[in-house]
This record gives sequence, structure tokens and C-alpha cells, in this order.
Amino acid sequence: MEKSSSTRDSNQHKLTERTWDWRLAFLTIALVEISSTRLVITKWASYLYFTQTIAGVGVLLGLVIGYSYFSRKAAIRLALGYTMILIPAQLIKAVEEKDWLWQEFAELFNRLFTSLSQLIRNQPVYDQLFFVSLVTLGYWIIGICAGYWLTRHENFLGVILPAGVAMLIVQVFDPYVPTRAWGLAVYIFTALLLLGRMYLLESRSSWKKTQFLLTPETINDFDRGVFAVAAAAVFIAWALPGWISSVKPAAQAWRDFSRPLFDRLSDAVSALEAPGKKTSGDFYSGTLALGQQATINDTPIFYVEVEKNNFTPVRNYWKGRVYDLYLDGRWTTLSNLSTDFDPEANEISIEYPEARHEMAFTFTNNAMNQNLLYSPAETIWTSREGSIVSTPISTRARDVTAWFSVPSLLSGNSYKTRALIADPSIDELRAAGMDYPKWVTAKYLQIPETIAPQLRELALEITAPYDTPYDKAQAITAYLRKEIEYTTEITETLPDRQDPVLWVLFDHKKGFCMYYASAETLMLRSIGIPARMAVGFAEGTRDKDSLKERYIVAYKNSPPGLRCTSPALAGWSLNQRQIKTR
Repeated sequence: MEKSSSTRDSNQHKLTERTWDWRLAFLTIALVEISSTRLVITKWASYLYFTQTIAGVGVLLGLVIGYSYFSRKAAIRLALGYTMILIPAQLIKAVEEKDWLWQEFAELFNRLFTSLSQLIRNQPVYDQLFFVSLVTLGYWIIGICAGYWLTRHENFLGVILPAGVAMLIVQVFDPYVPTRAWGLAVYIFTALLLLGRMYLLESRSSWKKTQFLLTPETINDFDRGVFAVAAAAVFIAWALPGWISSVKPAAQAWRDFSRPLFDRLSDAVSALEAPGKKTSGDFYSGTLALGQQATINDTPIFYVEVEKNNFTPVRNYWKGRVYDLYLDGRWTTLSNLSTDFDPEANEISIEYPEARHEMAFTFTNNAMNQNLLYSPAETIWTSREGSIVSTPISTRARDVTAWFSVPSLLSGNSYKTRALIADPSIDELRAAGMDYPKWVTAKYLQIPETIAPQLRELALEITAPYDTPYDKAQAITAYLRKEIEYTTEITETLPDRQDPVLWVLFDHKKGFCMYYASAETLMLRSIGIPARMAVGFAEGTRDKDSLKERYIVAYKNSPPGLRCTSPALAGWSLNQRQIKTR
């Protein structure tokens, strides 16, 4: 009983010796926030700012717990309790708002469980929320530990190492902007200020015992010395990466150590944005340049779930935009008339809906920020408020070239669409004739006069044996596949004052989908067959882990196509039975 009382008195004595210093608390919070800010500015994913918020709260909680009289076990239980409450409360903000709160939590945990199971099976995880949840939890733990180790143990390394290591990892994966390395210098500078302050507070007690005279001038001299040392460390931190890389054994040792770790982590970060990749949701803008390189990025941009239907199309296509005007290697849209769309009150009317099958789809965005809505043609309704770019073609119908969401979609947001899908037979297409509506011929026969003669001559030669627009389109498709070698990159320089389509078609004889589609669209126009350039994504890869018909659509699934009289290529066709398809 005496021993227990003595131990309790000893612990009580240690607790009373703890001091609270606001400068130390401020510097600790600053260190963790600097580290989390370095992650946020990478813009790898949406909602990375969660780490800043949760890290700051974590430091405050750690400071309070460390300063309190709780035992270590009680402190751990208290921290776990706050973790179970605050982490889900923070992550729920990344889930699309629903009617009931429990539905939002159900979606959150379902997405996290699905991602975790993919990681366990060594499969790529493409849901950005999984990475955001990992780093949010990580910085929450870092914040709590930093505050706790400061006030409970006054341990300098315990405060700076976790946040510092996290910052170094981010720097390794994000070295592309040199000025961001200054974040490391700022971190070291702040850490040295913390070290100097801790040394001063620790030395004060011993100085008092030895009756050392500590004047304000002495303290000021000490502070200036700390600043001088910190400034020198900033310079060393700036030059250190170059010094390490110049020492080949050290650099090789680091690569040998880090490569297995990075390879194991690569599956968990498959959904992140990376420099050199086109990873914005608005993959297609108002102008489409033919470019010099095809997109081969395998990062998913969205997922599509097809609701059950008695009709099954041969293949699905997810349209993003339509262009009608070509000039000097660029496609644009002549009409940019935008009108608001309200899903509660509006539904788009199209011409000749009778021979179509209505289907419903659910799209889940995986990009950081997306305004452009992808959907099948012809979409008549979407669940998202926003706007449509279209041209009136009758008193009730519109020719829609693009749908937009307002506000923009974030990663994990979903929207539903309903579309009318056509399924004409080849015989019906051949019998469609060339009696096009005036609005079609007015918009989709444009071709620059400087390139029209050469294209027309070649197109007439290819299509001479055929009579119907369908067969002519098929003949041109077969010609391009045979004569133009597919390549993902054009390395040669385009000759001056030469149209890129003509150059690829007659001289270079190599190109990717952008050039195939542009050449065929213009060749068909040159012989009087209306065609337009449509861009979006192919069907994608069937999700084998889903019990439903669900597709994973990646950036590499983004070949452009033409919209013409051949419904095999998705286009218009009219006959007396009023069959129309795009």
C-alpha cells in the first residue's frame, strides 16, 4: 500500500512539472500544417484539404491529452474515440449529399470497403476517396502524436519526425516543381525554432538552480543565434538533394530501398493526378486540336452502370462533345447557344424518337473536377442541373452538342441519364437515301475550300463502286485502316502551310484516331454526305467484380469518332420509315 502511494505521489510530481508554452504549441501546429500543405498543393486528388483541417485538430487534441492527467492507456482510448467520430465526419463531406445521413455513411463505407478489397487483391484502386481517407487518417495520427509527444514527453524528434517523413515522401513523388522544395526548407527552419525554444525552456530550470543571471538581452541573443542556425539549415536543405544525387552509392542505395515500397504503394494511388497526364474531367474543351500524341493513360475517368433493359446495343459509346467546323487542324462548334437545364422540369425532345429504345445509365465521376457530362446519344434527360449547348432544329426539338453540370462534379459524384438508342439494320441504313433535313446539310457539310478538291477526288475514287451513303462510309473506313498506319505519336514536324489532315492522308501515312476520324468526316462531307466530329469515350472495360452491368472507362478509351450517315459509325439516316440514328 505504501508503494502504491509512493508511485502515485511520484506521478503527481511529474505532472505538476509540466509546463504549457504557447510558442511551442504554435510551432508544433505550424510544423504539421506545413507538412499537410505540401501534400495539398500537389493537387493529386480532390478534398486533400481534409488533411489540413484534421491535422490541426489532431495537434490540439494531442496537446490537451498530453498535458492532462490521463494515463497512456486512457489517452489511447480517448484518441481512438475521437478518431471514430471525427474522421468519418470529415470524410462524409466528400460523398454526394443524399436525402438521409445514413445513406451518405453507407456510400462512404461501401466505397472504402470496395477499395480496400481491391488493394488486398493487389488490384489498382481508382477511387480517389480511398487515398484521401488514408492521408486524412495519417495526418490525424501525426497531429495527435506531435501534440502528445510535446506536452507529455517534451520529445523533439517525436514532434518533428512523423510530419517530416510524410513531407519527404510527398516530395519524392512530386519533384516536378522545383520551388515546392522550399517547403522542406521552411519545415526545417520551423523545426529548428522549436528545438531552440525547447532548449531554452529546459535550460531555464538548471540556470535558476545555479543562479545563472538570465537577462532579456541574453534571451534576445539566444533567439538571434537560433535564427542564424536555422537560416544556415535552410541553405543546406536547398542544396542537399543535389549533393545526395551526386554521391552515386548513396543515390543507388536509396533507390534500392525505396523502389519495392513505391511499387507496393502504386496500387493504392492509381487514381491520383500526375504531371504529364490529362486527368481533368473536362478532357475535351470547346476547341479540338488534332495534336501529335494519342492519349494512352489507363486512369479511369468515370464508371458507368447500365440499368437492365430488354434491348442490348452492340456496343456503348459515351459522347462528350460534337464539333461541326474544321479549320487549320482544329475543330470547333459554330453555335455556342447555351440554355439552362432543370431535371425537375425539363426533358430534351429529339426528332424521330419512335424507332429508338429508351435506356437508363448511372455515371460516377472519378476525375478531380468535371463540368462536361458524358452520356450516350441521344440523351434526353440527366439528373444534374446545368446547361446544354444546342441548336433549335424545330419548334420542339434541339440538336444538342454538349451537356454541362453546374456546379461541377467532384470525384465520387454521380448522375443519371436517360437516352433513346437507335438500332437500325444494315438494310434499313442502305435504304435511307440522302434526303437530309435542311438543318443537317446547313451545319454538317462545311469543308475548307483549300483542301476540298484533294479530298473530294480521293473520296470519289474510293466510293465509285458504291451507291448508298452507308456503303460509301464503310469503303472510306476500310481505306483509312489499310492505308494509314496507326501510331500513338507523330514525331515528325508538320510542313509549313500544310493542312495536317492532308499531310497524314497523302504524305505521312501515319496517325492516330484523331486523324482517322477527321479525315473520314471531311472526305464524306466532300462528296455531299453530312458528317460531324464527335468526341467522347468507348464503352470501356467490363467490371468483373460487379454483379451489375458496369464499365470502367479510362482516358485511353477516348478515340474520337464521326457522326455521319453510317449508323455503324453512329450518325444520321432518314428514310420513309423515319429511321434516324446518331
